[in-house]
Amino acid sequence: MEYNHYTATYLSKACRFAIENIQRRFTKKLIPPNSSYSYLERCQLFKLDPLWLRRLKLNLIFLHCLVYCHAYTEFYTCFGL
Repeated sequence: MEYNHYTATYLSKACRFAIENIQRRFTKKLIPPNSSYSYLERCQLFKLDPLWLRRLKLNLIFLHCLVYCHAYTEFYTCFGL
């Protein structure tokens, strides 16, 4: 679900919600059926971040790597770097 996170950011809201819904349903199946935990509470219980937050963190890490030349992209060849 996290592969290629920087392009998943540009998916439509409905697609991102559908992907998030996979984790939402999975965490719901791990607890007793009659419990009333919300999705965020279930994430905290299992020490997970919601997918939208993990995507945001990974995008920021990727941006940091680009800024400080820790990642190679076509951007560098375009500007002669």
